[in-house]
Amino acid sequence: MNKYKVAGLVIETEIDFPELIEIEHSTVDYIIKYGNVPDILGGNSSLIVSGRNNDIEYYYNNNQVLYIREIFHSPYLFKCLIDNNEIIVHNDLKGVNIKYYRRLLLGSILSIFSFKKNLYPIHGGGISYKGESFIILGKSGAGKSTLNMLLQERGFKTIGDDILNIYIEDKKSYVHPGIPAAFLKKNTIDILKKLDSEKIILRKPKWKTTFSTIDNFDNNIRQIRKIYYLLESDEDIFMSNIDISKKKTMISNTGYSSMVYRGIDSKKHDRMVTDIVNSTEIVEFKRPFDMDRLDDSVDFILNDIKNT
Repeated sequence: MNKYKVAGLVIETEIDFPELIEIEHSTVDYIIKYGNVPDILGGNSSLIVSGRNNDIEYYYNNNQVLYIREIFHSPYLFKCLIDNNEIIVHNDLKGVNIKYYRRLLLGSILSIFSFKKNLYPIHGGGISYKGESFIILGKSGAGKSTLNMLLQERGFKTIGDDILNIYIEDKKSYVHPGIPAAFLKKNTIDILKKLDSEKIILRKPKWKTTFSTIDNFDNNIRQIRKIYYLLESDEDIFMSNIDISKKKTMISNTGYSSMVYRGIDSKKHDRMVTDIVNSTEIVEFKRPFDMDRLDDSVDFILNDIKNT
């Protein structure tokens, strides 16, 4: 069994995650192992469909045992069972490249344990600068990963690209670094021609490609200096302040909580969002989705980071 640390949590698992940082001595937060996962848990009457998101079905019963299954565009059906601090992945997946399912194991599933540890999981990335972190949020396809990688090319260290865990201490917000990898669509790879092709790991055919960023990864807990929420503009590149209500919506919409909302304490969730908003500067960063203006967008946010 190997131990890995990701987003402030320690995983012990028989599954190999070469993109994660392996550690030796630390208290384990949850275990991932292979086992038998039944098609039905506790009878149909006790199962409730918690929601669907990108062909993922989430179920839970009164004992808060979660059952997650996913049908990708592949011949495999992903099934896992969450029971206390264990994640049981169905035995049938032993012969499958587990990277196909990493966005569940290290994303929405990890988020369940994050909430238990009073951490707020967000779907985003960021960089560090002079001992502080700058977080990049936005909807899928907003350009988070591309901007993150281009800032690395300008000399910044990354703190993750897919999931980050935020926590509050003494009315200040901090972030646990996530996964030392970037997840890019294939049409983005053509833009980032300077990347070392030997570091490419195929994540899923016709989907996304994973780039290792472990050589440029800041594995330290950092105070959050600023959060940028990416949006598209017609022409201009600019940043704007937003009201508290909109900030709460942005944080909630980029949190993993929406995927497993019925499986967590909604009051606790709302309280965590409020604490993040009250302790962190959050702005909208609007720029056109124009490849010819990409360098201008990077220069704009780079200057803001240095002058903040």
